[in-house]
Amino acid sequence: MPLLQPALGHAEMGQAVIQKTINSSKKLDRMVEFTSIRAHFHAAWQTPMLIIENAPDLDLGMITYLYSKHYRIRCLRVMPAHQGHAGVARERVYLILTLKKSVVEIANPENMYKKVSDFIMSWVCTEPKDYMVSTTAEYYREASKTARTRGMPLRPVSNTDLKVYSPIRRQRFQEDALDSPYSMRYLLNQREKAAIAFTSQLYKRRRSRDAAADPNLFLNLSDNPGRRLSWSGSWGCLPTFRTNSTRFYNFTREQWMTPRDRLCALGFPVTPNTWHAMGVPMLPVQDENRASSIGGNSFHFSSATIAQLVALAYYRTQMSC
Repeated sequence: MPLLQPALGHAEMGQAVIQKTINSSKKLDRMVEFTSIRAHFHAAWQTPMLIIENAPDLDLGMITYLYSKHYRIRCLRVMPAHQGHAGVARERVYLILTLKKSVVEIANPENMYKKVSDFIMSWVCTEPKDYMVSTTAEYYREASKTARTRGMPLRPVSNTDLKVYSPIRRQRFQEDALDSPYSMRYLLNQREKAAIAFTSQLYKRRRSRDAAADPNLFLNLSDNPGRRLSWSGSWGCLPTFRTNSTRFYNFTREQWMTPRDRLCALGFPVTPNTWHAMGVPMLPVQDENRASSIGGNSFHFSSATIAQLVALAYYRTQMSC
C-alpha cells in the first residue's frame, strides 16, 4: 500500500466526517474534539512516532486530515492468524505515523510485516479448542459464581462426570485424551438452552453431523442466535470478543470459556508455556473481574507486539549534520 499523502479529497472527507460526528452525537463530539487536540499536541511537541490501533473501518480520511501535514502514514492490516492465532478473529488496523522532518524509513513496514507473518504462520496455527486451558478447579469456580448469581445449587466435581455425556462426547474426550470434564450445562437458563438447541439444529443441517462432535464449535450465549449468530461454525475461529461476551459455550465440553481462556485466545501470557516462551511474567488472572475487563474488548496481544516490533525496527531518527 503506498504512502498516504495529503490530498484535497482526504482533507475534505476528514472535515466532513468531523462535522457529521459533531452534529450527530455529543459523545462523538467529545471524542473527535479529544482526537483533534491530541493531534495538535503531537505536532507541537514533535513526537517522532505514533501507532494508532483501531477497527478495520477506521476512517483514514480523518486521520490524514489531522496528521498528514507533519506525519507520513503507513497502514498495517492485522489479523491474529498472522501471528499463528488462526483460532480467533480480531481484525484490526495499525497506523504507523512518523514525523517527516526527523524520522527516516529504512524499509517498507508493510512488506516486513508480511514476511514476519508468513514465517510465524508456517510454524503455528491454532484452533478454537486450543484456548480451553483452565484447570478443572477454575471451571468449577466459574460454575460456582454462576450458581451463586442465579440462586441455583452447585453440583460437586465427580470422577464419574464423564458418564453423563453422550457416546459422541465420551468418544471425543477419549480421542483428545482430556480429563473428565465438569459439565456446566445444568447452570444454563431457558434462553441459553434454547440458543444451544437452535444452533445445534442449524449445525446439523449445514454439516450433517452433531454439534457435540466438533470440539472447535463455540457459541456466544450473550446473543440471540436467531437474530445475531455469533459462533465459530462459519469461519472456524472464535468470533470477536465484546465487553458483554461473557459466555462462549463449547458444545463438546459443555463448558464456557473462563477469563483465563479468553485472555489466552487474545495472546496474553496466562499459561506456563506462553510466558516462558515470551520471556515475561505471567499475567495474573485470579481476579476474574479484572481478567474479564482486560479480555472483553482488548486488542490481540501478539498482533500489537508484532506491529510495534515492525514499527520500531524499520525506522530511525535522521542523523543531524
